[in-house]
Amino acid sequence: MLPLELLKFSQHLETNYAPSKEEIQIISELLDGPSLKLDVLMLEIRKLQDELGQKWEEHTTLDSQIAEYRALITSPIRCIPEDILREIFVRCLPQDHPAPMHDTYGPILLLRICSKWREIALSTPQLWTSIHISIPRSTSYHSQDETEVDDYNVKVAKTVKKCASAVDSWLARSGACPLDISLFSYGMIDSTYCEEIFTVVRKYSMHWKKLDFVCPADCFQTFASLSPSDVPLLKILTIKADHNWGENQSFLWTNCGIFEASKLREVSLSEVNEDPTSLPFKWSQLTSLTLLKVGRLHNPPNNRRLFDILRQCVNLVACRIELPSTLPIAMLTPEDHLSDDPIPLLLLQNLALNDGGSDITIFLGRLLVPALENFEFFGGSRMADTLSTQLGPFLSRVSPTLRTFITDSKIFVGNDFLDCLQACTHLTTLSIQHLSSYTRPNQATSLVKMNDDFLSCFTSPNENGEYLCPLLETFDCRASPAFTDPGLHRFISRKQSGSIPDISKLKRVAIPFNRKEMVPLTEELEKYVKQGFCFDVTYRSSHYFHTPLSFLDGLPRTALEFP
Repeated sequence: MLPLELLKFSQHLETNYAPSKEEIQIISELLDGPSLKLDVLMLEIRKLQDELGQKWEEHTTLDSQIAEYRALITSPIRCIPEDILREIFVRCLPQDHPAPMHDTYGPILLLRICSKWREIALSTPQLWTSIHISIPRSTSYHSQDETEVDDYNVKVAKTVKKCASAVDSWLARSGACPLDISLFSYGMIDSTYCEEIFTVVRKYSMHWKKLDFVCPADCFQTFASLSPSDVPLLKILTIKADHNWGENQSFLWTNCGIFEASKLREVSLSEVNEDPTSLPFKWSQLTSLTLLKVGRLHNPPNNRRLFDILRQCVNLVACRIELPSTLPIAMLTPEDHLSDDPIPLLLLQNLALNDGGSDITIFLGRLLVPALENFEFFGGSRMADTLSTQLGPFLSRVSPTLRTFITDSKIFVGNDFLDCLQACTHLTTLSIQHLSSYTRPNQATSLVKMNDDFLSCFTSPNENGEYLCPLLETFDCRASPAFTDPGLHRFISRKQSGSIPDISKLKRVAIPFNRKEMVPLTEELEKYVKQGFCFDVTYRSSHYFHTPLSFLDGLPRTALEFP
């Protein structure tokens, strides 16, 4: 405590009072004793702090030691049998694409947890049955300086060698399991880089089940000598012969023995430069076929070759075709009119057409598809004034079974789009994309407007008392929609109210807006969400960027979201 003599100076505390010399001396003498006491207290505090620090160190050490032993009896993961742990690891692999050679994905991620997990992962063949290989460009487009380019190429060469070694080790761990392999080359590449990777991949051809390659045609020379017996498990084959940047494409696809694989069921060809009818596929055994920018289907355009192929594909369940470029009716060869016989695809459930601009009436008129459920239609320039006269009869014919229609509203003009939708009386899913870049002269002003008036067509009857797509349950619009928030709310509320007879309720609405949210809708629609309605509407777009040497090149954009 302070001396009582100091109390007489308390009235001057926290004031501007200036003590005299005598008062200063008195106060100083009176504070000597308390100051010594303060120093003693500080020494005691420091002693106690040192003792407390020692106690904390003892506590931390003991706690750590106890935790290590307690983990033996309380950690659930330690109690999981190894076979179940292996199954969990397998379930950690990407489901919609092959596993990339990247440490944020399984199986590589699993090698970085602990020594036990690493040992289990390395000894589990199922973890190494899928792989995505990305080959970097061989010339940097960021610099024209020869020294920098040479340095870049040296770096790429070393990367490819390491990549080839890693691929070999990866696939060797798969044992005898069927393999799912995708390979993507980005930009300008040296064919020797592809050859180095392809040579490694070829070693495991006996176990190929699914191949997905995007690279210049010449790179496939490594596989030219493979016979059907070399690929006994091959079931799915996807090839995109990407631009070869001026190099001579000397590879002949007719020499590809893997096309005759006995178990091959799904084929996708893009930018292959040969007549597909000359390719040695067993067309009748295919269940899925994709032909995009393939050989003489485009140069010169020839419907007859396409018809010949489809007539052989009697077991098709899914088909995606890019139709020949603009071909006036007057230019059709006599062979194209030889027969009006239908093309029976009795098992076909999924059909996707990318129209190059030709009149599609003949093609669609010959298709006999009684089981068709899903139809995609995209295109470029239009020859006819209206698409409804071409698509309408086909949509009316398949309407009883058609459940999904995916298209781009910008290829339609006037009331074409609404007329086509009017024919889809049993449609449950409508997806409107924005993939066609071509706009016909004077077409812009007559394009279908994705606005509130369009939405109202689904909840307001036409002059005949009919509603547009009355069974619609899923609405996905990615064609730069101009819907207002109140208009979207009105559309959803009327569909969900149940007040309109024979109108199905919505299960999902997905719309990415390129604007800010003007009226909050989440709370307004909460009661429908609680009933199971999915409101997938966003007001921001995100983009993923990665480096030129990324091992994620070639994967779907949805896959480029890190865990």
